[in-house]
This record gives sequence, structure tokens and C-alpha cells, in this order.
Amino acid sequence: MPDYPLAIDDLIYDTIDTKNYIFFESYEEFDGYTYYKLSTAVTPVTVLTNSGIEFLTTTKKFYNNGTLVTTAGQQGEYTATIDTTIYRSNIGRSYKTTNGLSNPMFFQWKHTAPRDQRVDPSISNIVELIVLTTTYYDDVLEWTANNRTADLFPTEPSVESLNMLFSKSLNPYKAIGDQLIYTPAKFKKLFGTTADSTLQGTFKVIKSTGATITNNEIKSRVLTAIRTFFDINNWTYGESFYYTELCAFIHSQLSTQISSVVIVGKDAESVFGDLFEITSDPNELFYSTATVDDIEIINSFTDQNLKKGS
Repeated sequence: MPDYPLAIDDLIYDTIDTKNYIFFESYEEFDGYTYYKLSTAVTPVTVLTNSGIEFLTTTKKFYNNGTLVTTAGQQGEYTATIDTTIYRSNIGRSYKTTNGLSNPMFFQWKHTAPRDQRVDPSISNIVELIVLTTTYYDDVLEWTANNRTADLFPTEPSVESLNMLFSKSLNPYKAIGDQLIYTPAKFKKLFGTTADSTLQGTFKVIKSTGATITNNEIKSRVLTAIRTFFDINNWTYGESFYYTELCAFIHSQLSTQISSVVIVGKDAESVFGDLFEITSDPNELFYSTATVDDIEIINSFTDQNLKKGS
């Protein structure tokens, strides 16, 4: 304390022997093991009173009603056994009472760090959070609605911006050994002209013999089915796309209007089947950019329109 710099003199109180002794006695717990607890049965003295258990500080010996008890130990710790109980003396610390006497002092120290600091700086558990913000997704939907070009496709938030956005609200809930890593989610564009050239494709549809709607209506409904299939609520990050699943979904939506639908890559080097399976990165979601221009109504499948053997 700055206003009482000699407070330590009251805390570390010297007796006439310049040593403070505290005592412990053994006891057996229910588990069968022997433990020690603070004892008040022993009195430290410089002159024997021959009453009860005493510890003579000048000779470092235990006495029981004036009778010397075999004492072992050295350098501040001494032990003796009296009636099966082991008594142990230790040099300890005591505090001065108002009447000038000293009493043994025991304390327990607990360190509690603030929630924004670590006691152990090592990281034992890295938690990666893949984040798709509402703002970013809304920008993507707006980009689609306005038929913008590929170079204007919205850019996902940076790691730094995600840290600023979420660290204050989420960090208080993590464990001390956790490290939160914010990874921005991004979209993998498929099929349309704004997608990577290797992922661009044309849906070739054959109408059913008894179809009751026009070609334009079929194209519109196929496009709606594709967009529904790729709704973000139907996917998780890092999934693989299988065309057979999309094909089955389109057929379920136009079961009486079309007899078959396949996808053929637009890339000059692509062959039939290249787009039947597409993988994504761990932080990617699929996003269809197909338009009605990417859907073609044909009469039949041929090697030429399916690009077989080309």
C-alpha cells in the first residue's frame, strides 16, 4: 500500500525466536489415505509449561505434558508421532493481532483473467467460421437481377472486415484455448456465360409428345427449377454437384412436359459428361448463373449436339 509501505512488518511478524511456527496434524480420510490439516493442538513455546502438546522453539522438539517426544526433521520442518497422530511443524507466516500476539495466516490465491485476455497464450483449438453475410448475398442477388457482367460480380468480404464485424459479439463466448478464424463464404458460378469457361453449359431439352406448353414456357420453367435447386438453403459448404440429382429435380417439376434433359459444356475442349460432377472448395456454395439463353429445345439427341466423340 503506497500510504503504508511498512505493512509487511505486520504481515511477517517475528516472535522472540524470530521464527513463526505453524502446525499440522495427520488424519485418515474415508479413502484410506493420510492427509494433513491445520492443528491448534500444539503450542510453540520458548519455556515448557508441561501442559499439553508443546513445541520448544529453542531445541526444535515436541513435548507431551512435559515428556520429550522423539522428533525428526531439520531446517524448519519437524515431525513427531503422539498417540498415532503425526504432528508437523513448519516455519510459516503469521499476522499481528491488536493485542500484539501472532496468529497463523493461510491464504489461497486464485487468478482470474479478464475475458479478453488469456492466462495460457497457447491455442489448443482453432474454430473456423465460414461466414456468408446478408449484405454480400443481397449484392449477389441484385447482380443477377440486373444481368450484370462477370467483372461486376460482388466481391466477398475480407477476413479483416469479418473480424471487425463479429469479433466483439462472438469472442466473449469462446473458451480460453479457442481461436476463432473467420473465413468469407464465396460462390462458385455455374453454367451461365459469367461462369468460368470450363463450367459453362447448355441445357438441351426434348419436349414430351403430349406437351401442352410452349417452348418459351418450358425454358422458363426449367430455369426456375434450376434456380430452386441451387437455393443456398439446399446446400452446405464444400459439397459436390451431381447432374443426375439436378436432372431428377427438373423432371419432377416438368414431368408431363419434357421427356429428357441433359447438360453439355460450351467449352470447345469439353466433351459429354464433363459437367456431370463438379466439386467446390470448403468455403464455396454453388450459384447458377444460367439464363433462358442457356436452355435449348431440341428434337432428339445426336452425337453432334451432345458433343460425343468430338
